[in-house]
Formats: sequence, structure tokens, C-alpha cells
Amino acid sequence: MALSSWLYSIVPRDHYLGEVSSWKPYLNIYVTTLLLFATIVSFLYAYFVSLTALNWPPVTKTIGDRHRPYALMVVLGAGGHTAELMPLVRALTEPEPRSTKPKYVDRTYVHAFTDVLAPKRALAFEQERNSHPDEFRIVAIPRAREVGQSYFSSIASTLKAMWWCFSLLSKHPPDLLLCNGPGTCVPVVMAAALVRIGLIGWRMPSRAARIVYVESAARVNALSLTGNVLHVTRLADRIYVQWESLADPENDIFYVGRLV
Repeated sequence: MALSSWLYSIVPRDHYLGEVSSWKPYLNIYVTTLLLFATIVSFLYAYFVSLTALNWPPVTKTIGDRHRPYALMVVLGAGGHTAELMPLVRALTEPEPRSTKPKYVDRTYVHAFTDVLAPKRALAFEQERNSHPDEFRIVAIPRAREVGQSYFSSIASTLKAMWWCFSLLSKHPPDLLLCNGPGTCVPVVMAAALVRIGLIGWRMPSRAARIVYVESAARVNALSLTGNVLHVTRLADRIYVQWESLADPENDIFYVGRLV
């Protein structure tokens, strides 16, 4: 292979390495495997993007001939992320006009294991509403990336978090997945998207979860790392920003006023 020959040519030959030809076959195997892996990943990414870019029809759940209230999944983050997100949750759980019940009766709050404040805020919100215990649940998952953790090592932790998310989505499948910035939302969104395009075979009561990402108000000039990941991979159905200067409708970044 041309690439392996080039790599072979630049390797220094000295008495410490000995004859390079003795390990050249292993280099060929390594390069071939690397190229094969890159090809597979590229193919899956193209397939993934083509499907997630589709305009899915509205999601509904039915039991017999009656429509069931929608299920909401909210990914909470540390610090200001949860403080920004809870007003949106409050708005979504207000009773609809001419109805005594909110549209999103079933609610699942997701937070990282190491986050102790977010679940307390979610519980306080539900207690304030006098919610029935069956209407909501608070679930912890592994953090995709710890503060200061290298991006390379975070690959393994993200995959571990995704595995937890598959189980979570099978037990509590949402109609709307809402998040606003913490890295914790990345494995949840990735798992939901894989379920959406059919790569995960679990039967879901709805065709797909709508994925909405609301950028933090602290992001004025550029998207956060999480926002960029969801935008580049086209995982989110909608990305909303809090500053008009950050909006780019041609690239599916929308500003509709301050949401948080």
C-alpha cells in the first residue's frame, strides 16, 4: 500500500530498531485496519446524517383510539444549565387552553452521577406542582466527560454513558428530548438518534423523539462545544440560540426571542 510504504520510508533505521522489515507486515495490517475503520465510520456517518436530516412527521402515541399525553425527557446540567432549563419545563407543563392537564404529563429528568444539585431542583419543581410520583422520575447516568478530562479518553466514557442511555430510552421513551448545553446531553441525544434511524432494535411506542437543543444565554458569539457537536452532526431537529447575533437560519440555527 502506498501509505504504508511512505510510513516505512520515514522510519529511522538504527541499531535500536533493528531491521524495519521485520515489523513492516504489522505496519501494513495496522494501516489497513485503520483505513477500513475510517471507511466504515464515514459510511455510517453519511447514512446517519442522511436519515436524521429527513423531515419526520409529527410524533403521536395512541392507545386504541385515544391519544395519550406526550412524554418529555429533560437533560439537566450543573450550575446555570438547570436554572435556565427549568422555566422551559414549567412552560411545557402548564395546562393547555381549554384543558386542566398539561400536554407533557410524563416527565423524565436525566442528570450526571456527580451532579447533586440538578436532581434537587427538579424534585423541588415537581413538589411545588404537587405532582403525582407516577408523573415523573429522576435518573442518573455516567458523565460523558469530566471537567479537565482529555477528549481522547472521553470517547470511552461517552460510549459507557450511551449504553446507559439505551436502557433509559427503552424504559422511558420520550416524544420530546430537551437539552441546553451540558455535555451530559451528548450521549443521550446520540442514543436517541440511533434509536430513531433504526440501528437499535428496541421497539419504541413512537416513531422518533424530537430533539431540541436550546443554547445557553451565556453563549453570545459562538455555540458551545455541545452545541457545535449537535450542529455539525445534525443530531438535533432544532437548535435555538438566545442572541440574535448568533442566529444562522441557513445553517439551522434559529432565534425566536429569549427562551431562558
